[in-house]
This record gives sequence, structure tokens and C-alpha cells, in this order.
Amino acid sequence: MHSRLDYEIEPNGNMTYVVILSAIAVFPLLIAIINFMNLSTATSSRRAREIGIKKVVGADKLQLVKQFFGEAILISLLALLLSLLLVEFSLNWFNSLADKSLSIRQLLEPEFALFLVLLGLITGKLSGLYPALYLSSFQPLKVLKGQFSGGARSGKARKLLVTAQFPISIGLIISTLIAFDQLHFLRNADLGFNKSSVIFVPVNRTPIVTRYEAFKHDL
Repeated sequence: MHSRLDYEIEPNGNMTYVVILSAIAVFPLLIAIINFMNLSTATSSRRAREIGIKKVVGADKLQLVKQFFGEAILISLLALLLSLLLVEFSLNWFNSLADKSLSIRQLLEPEFALFLVLLGLITGKLSGLYPALYLSSFQPLKVLKGQFSGGARSGKARKLLVTAQFPISIGLIISTLIAFDQLHFLRNADLGFNKSSVIFVPVNRTPIVTRYEAFKHDL
């Protein structure tokens, strides 16, 4: 990634591209987190009675927060396992598209596996933060009396979260279309010559430089 020596055995990778692609990957993850928050709060009325009964029998807010965090983290880790299966099934297609030879084994190496687990835990905590605080704040008396109005309370927050998704989604769609258009151009552009009939021989800083014309004549 960082080597810039003369006569490298093969072209180097570019760390800038890795950083850019990693940053792009964060946006779909952010959209998923927002979706999880929206779905959790939108269906809060289904869990209101459960929360009310738990509070009546002695559960405090901290215990409920831990429960909802645990649920979010469990779902996140299950999604992580599902994503690894999707990577395994789509890796051949990606390698063909990107001209790479990546393997799922690379993701299962200790340092990468630890990173993936930490990513799953952090994603679970972030996605469960607002639902945990919101759901655990229900007042049991109002819930059990049928005076629950949680949907209205969470409406503004959900609208804000949904609105935040639109610019992210639009930006990703535009970026994807541009990337595919550029890829198509790179593969199909008319270079003005037949690549398969041309050999490139680097002669700079080689003995050929001193006898270039003779070498050219011999060829």
C-alpha cells in the first residue's frame, strides 16, 4: 500500500482508495442503524404492555435498557453472520469484477475476526441506543390503563431519522451510477490501438538507454 520503489514486482495498491471505500461502506451501515431505530420505535405499542408489566413487578429502567441493548446487539451479530454468508456466495462475482483473488479466509484471520466482532457490537449498541432509552421510559400506569401514546411521542424523532436517510441514499445512488459508468468507460473506451498487439518495455535506468537506437533497430 505504501511502497513506492523503482521496478516494483507488480503495481502497488493505493491506501487512499481503501479509506474512501471504507468511508462509503459506513453509509449503508448508518442507514441500517436508522432503519432499526425507526422500526423499533414504530412498533413500540406492541411492547408497551410488556414493559408496563415488567416495571410493575419490579424491573427498573436500567434493567430494561440492558434488555433492549442485548436484543439489538444479538440482532447485529446475527446480521454479521448472515453478511459473511452473503460475502462467501458473492465473492467469486466480485473477484471477477474487480480482478482480485480475495478469499473469505482473510476475514476469518484473528485480527479481522476481532474487528468484525467489535463492529457488530458497536453497531448493535448504536442502533439500540435510542430504542432502549425511549422504550424504557414508558410509564407503567398509563400503559396498563390504555393511555399509552408512544407513537405520537416518537413521531418527530422518526421523521428526523427518515429525513436523514434521504440525502445519504441519494448520494450513494449517484455515486454508484457514476462508478459503474466510469467502469464501463474504462473497459470499452477506444484506445486507438490494439492492446494485445503492443509490448511495453521500460528502458529508463537500464543499459538499453545507451544503445536505444541499436536496440530499436534490432527489434
